[in-house]
Parts: sequence; structure tokens; C-alpha cells
Amino acid sequence: EIQAAIKPGDWNDYVIIAKGGHLQHFINGKQTVDVTDNTAVGAKTGLIGLQLHAGQPMTVQYKDIVIKTDK
Repeated sequence: EIQAAIKPGDWNDYVIIAKGGHLQHFINGKQTVDVTDNTAVGAKTGLIGLQLHAGQPMTVQYKDIVIKTDK
């Protein structure tokens, strides 16, 4: 179901919503993650990284990156 939302070889829209410990991830409008982390040890500030995992040779491109705060 989630795999069907991914467009191989095309641009995919990836949205991450993080409010406190509540995290939601969406790919092309399809929710892939909805989790709440209630542990107090997580970082409240820091860096945002874009990561590519090891595996077969691949190319990753990013465009139109937007970071919004609710403050």
C-alpha cells in the first residue's frame, strides 16, 4: 500500500511533521509513520540531516525544502 504511493524515477513529496514527541511522515500524501516518543532523553534542538542509506548505487536529489515552525 505504501509502496504504491512511491513514484520511482520521479519526484516524490515527503513531509515530516514533528510536534513535541509526536512524529508523522507522509510520502505523496500517504501516511507512513505515526509515532509518539515520550522519552525525555531525545534532543530538543540540533541539526537536521538528509541521509542516504548504504546499498545499491543510487542517486538522490532534493528540491524545494521548507522548514516551518509553529511559533
